[in-house]
Amino acid sequence: MPSVKRLFTKRIEGNISLTTVILVGALLIVSGMAVLSNAMDISLSTKSYLNRSMTDLRALTCIDEGMYRLAQNVTYTGNFTVTFPDGSCQVTVATVNATTKSITTTATYGQFSVTRVKQVNIAVTPMLLSN
Repeated sequence: MPSVKRLFTKRIEGNISLTTVILVGALLIVSGMAVLSNAMDISLSTKSYLNRSMTDLRALTCIDEGMYRLAQNVTYTGNFTVTFPDGSCQVTVATVNATTKSITTTATYGQFSVTRVKQVNIAVTPMLLSN
């Protein structure tokens, strides 16, 4: 028959093992949740950056289209839309004075929208685009 002291020692060792397993498991769960939360934040940030970059690229594309129309006809003024499969861009070409036109673009992609306004000096060749 085992002694009382030996039974008591085995019970204490079992309690220590059980407590250690519970504490380590809790720490692993908490650190896993922190890593998962961080990964989700990075994913959302990356998606937001991509959407903003795509919107900026579309605005530049529409400025290029406005410049193309001015290159074809230096007296061109008006509005047009460039349509993409997942967004669009509205362009307005207006006369500022005899030598300057303005190109205003509003591009959308996802939840983002950006407006750019550029001035074009049509009196020089090639035409000069400025802010």
